Amino acid sequence: MTTATARQHKGIPAGGQFAATARTESGIALRQEAPVILPGSSVAYGEIVAEHIHADGSESTLHAMTTSPEFDSQLRAYLGVEDPEALVTMTIESVYYEVDEGQVYTATCGGQEITFEVLSSFLDKMGAAVAANANAQGRPVRVHRLFLTAGEHAAGGAPIREVEPENKAESASLLNNRAGLPDGEVLHLELHHETTPDHGRDGYVEVAGPADGRPLIVHTGSTNHHFRVAAGTAVIRADSSAGNHLVIGSGARATIVSSPDAHVRVHVEDSGHALFRCEAETDRFLAFTEGTGTVEVQYGTSGPLPYNRRT
Repeated sequence: MTTATARQHKGIPAGGQFAATARTESGIALRQEAPVILPGSSVAYGEIVAEHIHADGSESTLHAMTTSPEFDSQLRAYLGVEDPEALVTMTIESVYYEVDEGQVYTATCGGQEITFEVLSSFLDKMGAAVAANANAQGRPVRVHRLFLTAGEHAAGGAPIREVEPENKAESASLLNNRAGLPDGEVLHLELHHETTPDHGRDGYVEVAGPADGRPLIVHTGSTNHHFRVAAGTAVIRADSSAGNHLVIGSGARATIVSSPDAHVRVHVEDSGHALFRCEAETDRFLAFTEGTGTVEVQYGTSGPLPYNRRT
């Protein structure tokens, strides 16, 4: 059952018994001219998305809400969504029983979802968390910005072209394209779960930068962060919570960008080189080297230092 009129309990006048004193929470606006104030709520919201009558006799109403740019920005920071234009959606579901009612808010952004029951408490919690992160002394560089900076540095001023392959086969071809792009461009690959190639027989996805020394920049949204840089130079973002395993082949070079809470394991073969960059110091990075293979670490904005845990 879908209707354009909000449901009210029997005996409640149009607009709700709290209409005169209700306020709109900070950062939340309405999607219709006449706000709907449900009994017991201090939140104004509009546009009914759907109504349902359940088998247990309860009734639920789902309303859409419109959020302000300030709210959207805070939610992205709170959820760790890096895209400043990522769409924010928010709904509130009100469930009515004979003698009681409940409400659940759902906010989504960048493929992440969070639910809560008290809007004012969530706003306080979110605001405090975002402020604490912004005001922390020596605030760490966000991993995405660090990754982009590493790519720009490796490109050395050359133009960077971002490409999103359509399937795994195209991704595999571009990951091992030693000829590189024409016109001196540097390739930045944005891979997703559906387009990240499957592991090879050795358990890794092979990466090879152009033979002329230009870097290959790689970011995948998949949990598959098992890469083997077989040749050339690569810049790889490896911050999967499921673990990150990388092999740097003989003569190959790689810059690996990660976050402090991600486990990263790197194996550098003879004459290979790896630079591990992280926004803050971490004890979750482990590297092994063979022969003349070398590893450096760089935290925040400090300069690279030799990795002192060689085997």
